[in-house]
Amino acid sequence: TIEGSGLGLAISYQLLQMMQGEISVDSVYGEGTTFHVRLIQKATTQTHIVPFQADELKAIFRGAVTRRFEAPDAKILIVDDTPLNHTVMKELLKTTKIQIDSAYSGDEGLAQAEAKYYDLIFLDKKMPGKSGEETLKELRAAKTSASRRSTVISLSADNMPGMGDAERKSGYDDYLEKPVESEKLMETLVKYLPESKVFYS
Repeated sequence: TIEGSGLGLAISYQLLQMMQGEISVDSVYGEGTTFHVRLIQKATTQTHIVPFQADELKAIFRGAVTRRFEAPDAKILIVDDTPLNHTVMKELLKTTKIQIDSAYSGDEGLAQAEAKYYDLIFLDKKMPGKSGEETLKELRAAKTSASRRSTVISLSADNMPGMGDAERKSGYDDYLEKPVESEKLMETLVKYLPESKVFYS
């Protein structure tokens, strides 16, 4: 149910053209697709070039931004009125073993935050009824809430320049653009979860 915008291939093609390279494709419907990239490069040494293996390349990309980690003792709350967004984030976080609770409205989120402490709360900016900002203000003002001082991350489809600064001025601790990207989500977790709850593999 989640598809990309198709820009990746177009950007790759343009980059290859700039580097005097080429790209081709072999595809069989229902079986799979293989892209072939050809680049001409001057040799600077006589050392034999060992081809990259797919697993090695994936490992490099995985480690480029965020190391793999688990945080089974960490607790987060996702407040979003769209069920699909909950499903996506839970799938992205499955390997971390983080304890995840869901709320589908501002009021439901406030009720759960009242009863339980969360290390992190992901709060949708635009929801029917109580907006994310209204929910955040009530959370901070609720003296009896267990999660009154929890870190709150805004979830928003708005991607205007300076959006992060605007959200922080509104009281959020940080901001994530929707649809949420895996690496940015992991970066946010590593940044804000207590170090004692994050275990790297």
